[in-house]
Amino acid sequence: MNLLAKCLAVSMFVLSFPAFAEGPALTEAAASLRSAQAHFPQCKNGKLQAEFGGALKRLEASRRSLEKGRREIETARRSLETVRKRIEAGHDVKKERYAEVLATNYTAPMQSLVPLMKSYVAGINTYASVMERYATFCSQPGITTASARQFVSSLETEVAALDGDPLTGWCQWRG
Repeated sequence: MNLLAKCLAVSMFVLSFPAFAEGPALTEAAASLRSAQAHFPQCKNGKLQAEFGGALKRLEASRRSLEKGRREIETARRSLETVRKRIEAGHDVKKERYAEVLATNYTAPMQSLVPLMKSYVAGINTYASVMERYATFCSQPGITTASARQFVSSLETEVAALDGDPLTGWCQWRG
């Protein structure tokens, strides 16, 4: 599978993540990814791929990090749901401490996932934006090596944002 196709694989895991199924941010991110995908058959420009290779590798690393983040969040969410069910069933809890245990062992950790989920959606949106810009640039006639270099440098801010801390903190959360 070529690097461009791997970068697009992010759309599959985004759409399969149930925690965001009703969220407007996910809907917008998924729409952006679908839009970018529609333009990708036009993105087979060899000059641009040669110039964009380093950025594509960074985007691929970001995609893998986002996938890992999705798995970590989903695992934490499932674990917390198991804790909630055990508490509701009366396991490990004395009746008078039910609310306290629920707040400590379920509600607080679940709320700590919210910033991670927001960061995840922001990462998806940035990723989709970069890929759409890439697709739009690829569809232009007469791409030269110089224009490809200039385009790649114009993406540096977004690609650097995907390299940054919001994506490296995924595995630091432990429920």
